[in-house]
Amino acid sequence: MLHSVARFPKIENFILIKYRKNTFDAPESVHHKLPTLDKWNELQDTIFEIMLSHLRTLYPDSNVHIITNEKGKDLHKVVYHQDNVEPNWGTKLLVYGLLDVPAMYLDTDILLLKPFEEEHLITSAPFNLYEMTSPRNLQMLSKKKLEVECKGQFNCGMIWIPKPSMAIVEEMKRIKQEYFNNKKWIENRKLWFHNDEYTATYFVRKYGLKMKRFLGVNVFRSRCKFEEIPTFQSVHYASIDGKQLFLEEYKKL
Repeated sequence: MLHSVARFPKIENFILIKYRKNTFDAPESVHHKLPTLDKWNELQDTIFEIMLSHLRTLYPDSNVHIITNEKGKDLHKVVYHQDNVEPNWGTKLLVYGLLDVPAMYLDTDILLLKPFEEEHLITSAPFNLYEMTSPRNLQMLSKKKLEVECKGQFNCGMIWIPKPSMAIVEEMKRIKQEYFNNKKWIENRKLWFHNDEYTATYFVRKYGLKMKRFLGVNVFRSRCKFEEIPTFQSVHYASIDGKQLFLEEYKKL
């Protein structure tokens, strides 16, 4: 099936993160769900390869930039960016300024079914987050009074970045250190300390950015039925359990 260039514009750069874990740094409340490290890394490798194959099918001429702590040889239109930091909020924040050209960041546990449409990429903001993770008030995650009200946490599994800037990266790092850097406080609320969404959400609220959400884009698997999946542009298998479900359902589609 041929896609209209106007309806399905070219995205020249994608960013993925691929990390081999040496240890789990997770809240105690999810320890019972964690697989062994070997199984986790094997699972991550598999879903990474699936994402890469989808990008090569939907966007064969695009560059794929991979932030990783593993050695990788640059291949045709695949560029490795070495980073030795563990996969935490600091590494994820790099995506907002990694390149000096527009790019789409994707979590690898997203099932990409169709190309992005033109309307999905139109925004006046420096970046766009496509979905909400939770309606929670982020004040509960900070011992310090937030400057702005933050009700509702954005999901950062899919980020369109038309105006990348290291200034955004540095400001988000500052926000993290000032408001969301108390590990014990956050994990006592049975939430992940290593989570970039708190910081990104605060940035959006502080600077009054408008995030655009679309039906069928970055749909949480937990919020839809299996038979609906083919009708969406993308489905996000967020959560620890979601990764295994991703593999099981991917084979059926």
